[in-house]
Amino acid sequence: TPASFVFNGLLSFILRENDPRAKILRERFVFKLVPLVNPDGVFNGHYRADTLGVNLNRTYLSATQERQPTIWGIVQALHQMHTRDELKFYVDLHAHANK
Repeated sequence: TPASFVFNGLLSFILRENDPRAKILRERFVFKLVPLVNPDGVFNGHYRADTLGVNLNRTYLSATQERQPTIWGIVQALHQMHTRDELKFYVDLHAHANK
């Protein structure tokens, strides 16, 4: 998907050993990257919906550990980082893919 290209480009950039911009970013920030939050849905051919047919992009405020475990885990991690004043920036990469 288009978001995969953006994610891979970001990852490639921040891992460049000889790029001074990437080096500065790595020295100043800790990056937490989650490459795929919907592995079961993607396995079944869905981009947004999980195996229950739920659009995971709409569950961040109501996710439960039982029904949307990946979203629930991300939200818990974000809350912990925010509470410790470690969260400086959050980006959710996703896109629509049309034929």
